[in-house]
Amino acid sequence: ADHVVLALGHSARDTFEKLLDAGVYMEAKPFSVGFRIEHPQSLIDRARLGPHAGHPLIGAADYKLVHHAKNGRSVYSFCMCPGGTVVAATSEPNRVVTNGMSQYSRNERNANAGIVVGIDPSDYPGGPLAGIAFQRELESRAFILGGSNYQAPGQLVGDFLQGKPSLNLVGLCRPISPACISPILQRVCQAMRLRRFERPFLLSRKRLKALRCPMQF
Repeated sequence: ADHVVLALGHSARDTFEKLLDAGVYMEAKPFSVGFRIEHPQSLIDRARLGPHAGHPLIGAADYKLVHHAKNGRSVYSFCMCPGGTVVAATSEPNRVVTNGMSQYSRNERNANAGIVVGIDPSDYPGGPLAGIAFQRELESRAFILGGSNYQAPGQLVGDFLQGKPSLNLVGLCRPISPACISPILQRVCQAMRLRRFERPFLLSRKRLKALRCPMQF
């Protein structure tokens, strides 16, 4: 065939490596990296719906947020799951990622969303597969922080802002291990040549009244 389309998932890393070894031309592409943040669904309902929170005809509220930082980066919510569950997952041994899902009923007690920042090949130089190496590094760190047992590391937002691990994660969906995820996010900042974190935009009273809620990578 003159043209072939390969619809590969982002976890098909071994296929990318084989294609590169076979001489297929590749270019690195931008992508996003971040964590999952989880809140009681009732909190999101009250923040979005006010006195109509909990109305059976409305159902679980969702949200979509974006923050444009002064350094030109954009942080945004992604794949928000109302009344859903955070899922610890992996596609390779000794690495951990998180995902989110909602069932049709959307009636689980918690809401969650990905909070991600866009990065590009200038943040991970080194060839067309350098982004995969960067992903693997972060996933390996998450695996260790989670206890090396395929549980995802997690901590409360307040503890994250103070740079200390959370000792109790009451209310979070399992499997999650109390940890301090700052080393992982510091590595992301290092790659983007940032000197410090900006206060997480999601905590702004002007956005959502989520003053104390679980947060996990």
